[in-house]
Amino acid sequence: LGSLYESSLFVGNLFHVFDMPRPRPAGRGRPFPSPIRTGFEFRDVSFRYPGTSNLVLRDINLTLPAGRCVALVGENGSGKTTIVKLLARLYEPTGGTILLDGIPLEEYDDEEYRENIGVIFQDFIRYEMPVRQNVGFGRVQNVDDDDAIRTALSAGGGDQIADQLPQGLDTMLGRHFTQGHQLSGGQWQ
Repeated sequence: LGSLYESSLFVGNLFHVFDMPRPRPAGRGRPFPSPIRTGFEFRDVSFRYPGTSNLVLRDINLTLPAGRCVALVGENGSGKTTIVKLLARLYEPTGGTILLDGIPLEEYDDEEYRENIGVIFQDFIRYEMPVRQNVGFGRVQNVDDDDAIRTALSAGGGDQIADQLPQGLDTMLGRHFTQGHQLSGGQWQ
C-alpha cells in the first residue's frame, strides 16, 4: 500500500509533463544525424532547475565524442544527472549551448531526437509486466515486434537474460503475479 501511494504521487507529475506546452510543432527541425559523426559538445552551459535560484551547472565546457564511452564522475550533487537530463532534452540549458555534430540541439526535430536518445537513471522503475512490455516502453509502436524487442535487448546487453527466462519475451517479471520471475537489481536495470 505504501508503494502504491508513493507511485500515485508521481502520476500528477506525469500529467503535468503531458500538459507542458511544446516549444514548436513536431516535424519542424533537422533530422537526427545517422551516424553521429563528431558527438556532443557543451559550450559554456549553465543550468538552474525551474523555481530555484541556485545554478547546478555553471559555464560547463565538455565534449562527448561520437563512438566513445564516457564516464561522468563526481560527488553527489555535482551535476552528473543534470548533464544527462540536458542531453535527453528533459530540460533546456539556462545559458550556453549544447551541440550535436556542431549543430545546436534545439535545431533538431524534437520527436526524432527523442526517438534516438535513451536514458536509464539510477532510480529506474520496475514494471511488473512481461519482458516484452518492459523493453517495448522505450518505443511503444514496436511492442509486438519480436525482432525489434530482441534488437533492443541485444543493444542493452539483456538478450541473454531474456533467453534464459521460462517464457522468453512473454515471461512475467516480478513476484506480484502468478509465475512471475524476479530479476536481480542489475538485470532489472
